[in-house]
Amino acid sequence: MTVRVAFEVVNMETGRALTGIQWTVPSPVVEVRAWDERGGLSVEKEGKENQTVIGISFRSPLYAGQSLKFWLEYVGEGMVHGATREFRGRFGGFQAGEREVKKYIVQVTGPPGSRLFLTSPLARIQGENILVETSLKAGESFEGVPVVFYHAPIPYRVSLTEDVTNRENKESTILLDILLYNLSQSQFAALYSSSHTIESIYRDEENNWHACYKIKLGPQATESIKLELLWICDIHSPGIGPENSGKLADIPPALYPYLDEAPWWEVNNPNIQQMANLISKGETNIFLLAQRIVQGVDALLEYKETELRQGALRTLQQRVGDCDGYSDLTIALARASGLPARLCIGWVVKENNSFGGHAWVEFYTPTFGWQPADPTWAENWGDYLFRSDPVRLLRGTSGLTSSGSSLSVSYFGLAPSVEEKVEIRPLDDQEVLPLLLQACDLLLRMAGKLTTPENLLLKKARAFYELARAQGSTESARQSIEYSNQILSTLGKRPVLEQGLLPNWIFILILLVGAGLVIALYLRKT
Repeated sequence: MTVRVAFEVVNMETGRALTGIQWTVPSPVVEVRAWDERGGLSVEKEGKENQTVIGISFRSPLYAGQSLKFWLEYVGEGMVHGATREFRGRFGGFQAGEREVKKYIVQVTGPPGSRLFLTSPLARIQGENILVETSLKAGESFEGVPVVFYHAPIPYRVSLTEDVTNRENKESTILLDILLYNLSQSQFAALYSSSHTIESIYRDEENNWHACYKIKLGPQATESIKLELLWICDIHSPGIGPENSGKLADIPPALYPYLDEAPWWEVNNPNIQQMANLISKGETNIFLLAQRIVQGVDALLEYKETELRQGALRTLQQRVGDCDGYSDLTIALARASGLPARLCIGWVVKENNSFGGHAWVEFYTPTFGWQPADPTWAENWGDYLFRSDPVRLLRGTSGLTSSGSSLSVSYFGLAPSVEEKVEIRPLDDQEVLPLLLQACDLLLRMAGKLTTPENLLLKKARAFYELARAQGSTESARQSIEYSNQILSTLGKRPVLEQGLLPNWIFILILLVGAGLVIALYLRKT
């Protein structure tokens, strides 16, 4: 990152000449230069434990009342972090030396084509620029302005492998229901490849999409089902605030089930109720109430990885938790305060394009519907209330149940074992269209099994698919997928695993025995 600083230095001391200043920045510096209106100035730098002290010598001493305007430019290492297309850091941090800084202005501009996602609430936002103005006394430090920019939307390839093992000593039929994705306001996703025949694709009542497989496995046999999915994630920032979020009284009765107690969400527990009352303080504005709850959970808990899910009550008692604990406690406190809440599960792409499973929450707003919030990230990176970033992949939501499971298995006999493996890779833009066309083809075939060729939605899906192939249009491909999804969401059902039929010879034997009994009864009567 290149940093340019403009100075105006005034010597306010009488009897003492000012020959230069020192400027400390909280990062290693590899290149540095300074100049005034007459040309270059002498510069020295000294590294000290992940910070650099830069010394600038003036061309001539400044005496009492004299001033000098000059500029400093340096290239800092390790100042910008993030995953693919993400630019994250704290910018403009420095420590004031022995003199007061009366006015310090930081302006941050993202890389060309990037979009601002979040920054300090103290910052003034001017388009895609951030401006912060402050002052410091001698010896004080300014920690810098937290800023996140994205080149968005960001496409990803998600590969799922489900290793299913039959633990029976005989052949077994297993129905595997795999959670695919949730089509949120800022996220598009589609299945484009499957190693096995798909029994059905359906959407559940919480807008989660599933793929179901019915497989026969021999004794102690293992089968690997491989799925390939395309994800396209964008910034979500609908501009929700106290003025437009609505009030608790506006929540429709249909959302009341999202206030109920469930395993892991001990809403009716007296400790949860008491903490909810302390945090909410009777607030009825949905934005302000959600803000109180997220900030309250952040203040209550210290982040710590846990091996097992704790649930809301244990997390409150232990005062530590990971993303599951933060989310469970947030949901329980929200529901106890009258605010509908549910669980989100998915992945977050990290630095160097690694990824990890993650949990967060959604609150219901009467004016905007379900909206995301991440209580786990509230402390480190600020405002994730009713906003979401494009490095977050939402797999599914869960509010009518609290399981948060991504797999469901139906079987007879011993429970099969299922192990899931996940790979996520960011894509280049030119890789997206071929995968969209594969998704169009797969979903058209699945939708075609559920309706007739004359179905209007199916005709539109095929027409947009052909248009996408002919013109190379990603928008036409996505429109085709949308029409296929409308068919699947209406007609797609979760299949039921039925007990296998008995062999034919047993049916014949049953018929013969039954016939013999009928004849015997008839003869006895006559």
